[in-house]
Amino acid sequence: MESATESSAESAVLSILHKNISLLNGEMKEREASVIHRVLLFTPSIRKCLKLSDIESAAKEFVSEGSPFRSPMLEIIAKYNNVTSNASPAVKASKDIVDYYLASILMYMLLSIGKYEDCLSLINMVITHFMTEGYMDIQKEYIISRACTYLMVLYNRHFAIPSLLPTLLSNYRICCLHNNNIARSALYNCILRVYVSEKQYLTATHFIASAPFPENVSDKQYIRYSYYKALVSTVLLDYSGAEHAIFTIHKKSGGQEIGPFYGEVEKLSILVTLLIGEKPDLSELKNARNVAPYLELATAVMRGDLNAYRRVLTQRHSCFKEDGLDRIVNRLHNTVIRIALVKLCKSYSRISLAEIASVLQLDGAEEARYTCMRNIRDGIVTGSIEGDYFVTEDRETGVVSSRPKDLFSRRIDFCLNLRKEIINSSV
Repeated sequence: MESATESSAESAVLSILHKNISLLNGEMKEREASVIHRVLLFTPSIRKCLKLSDIESAAKEFVSEGSPFRSPMLEIIAKYNNVTSNASPAVKASKDIVDYYLASILMYMLLSIGKYEDCLSLINMVITHFMTEGYMDIQKEYIISRACTYLMVLYNRHFAIPSLLPTLLSNYRICCLHNNNIARSALYNCILRVYVSEKQYLTATHFIASAPFPENVSDKQYIRYSYYKALVSTVLLDYSGAEHAIFTIHKKSGGQEIGPFYGEVEKLSILVTLLIGEKPDLSELKNARNVAPYLELATAVMRGDLNAYRRVLTQRHSCFKEDGLDRIVNRLHNTVIRIALVKLCKSYSRISLAEIASVLQLDGAEEARYTCMRNIRDGIVTGSIEGDYFVTEDRETGVVSSRPKDLFSRRIDFCLNLRKEIINSSV
């Protein structure tokens, strides 16, 4: 009974694979983009169930004898496949997009079984062929975008990422010359990924400023670009730019924000919200389990509890460092002090600087004096320094952020830019 079920499932998977290949072989020039979208949409559900023998059979049947991919693919499959399939050549010759499609499935399978060297050689072969001969086909651009994703996963697992940068930049220039916007968007994100992994944030921001992201591309690529832009802006203290980029991610995702990537987005969103002096809405998080350390951190910061903040830093330091956000987390120390100072001002109308230093765990009264003066200047608290005492002034409301006037101006600019984007998208 079980063997019959497995056999029917395998035949269903092969049926979907052959249907995808027949769609790619169709003569619908005006619907090429929609066809490749449909094919790539259904591919993830079948590639986990495919075997190397299935890919070998499809390659022998659909990949032409003159294809540059046929021999390398069959040689790679022969290394790891114990069963050799005998398939007769197809009566009708297939398009070369089928070669790209089968090669992309083989890339995924090689990644899954840890055959990184062969996977890298196959990816390089496909990308090189596209850059020299296949750049006029929009369907191949989508396959190349997926190959670029596999390339970054491959380098994350096995190879040194910096060695990839010259190849990425060279391919990016070629795509710019050929106006391959879809492939260019994938390469753009790969380049940003290399810069971020090597902490070359200034180089990344220069790249973003000098090379605009291509228009009319996949929302997924634009979301990834917005994440890298938000991360770079946060590191370089441009919190309003980071906030706008994170808002763009939420707008483009359409509410489907589940998965490891969106967990990284939520981590960064919590930190940016805290850094601009606002309270993050923790109830709307969809990946709460993945961002648990950041929830603890946000709770400690919003309470203005320095002891709790330092305890979270100590206990979760390895997690923050693994995420690459430890330096950003350390900046929250000033935010905790500001919130604690605001609470002190609500409780006391006159308090000594020595007591402020004791409560805020500062080095002494002189540091407490500078802290109070800086927060008075930024508009966080209202009051004055009278000798060795800090005297507060009554006010009904307060903005917990640096320079409220500048922040208000930036938010007006943000709203105007958002209105402009909405108008452009509705035209």
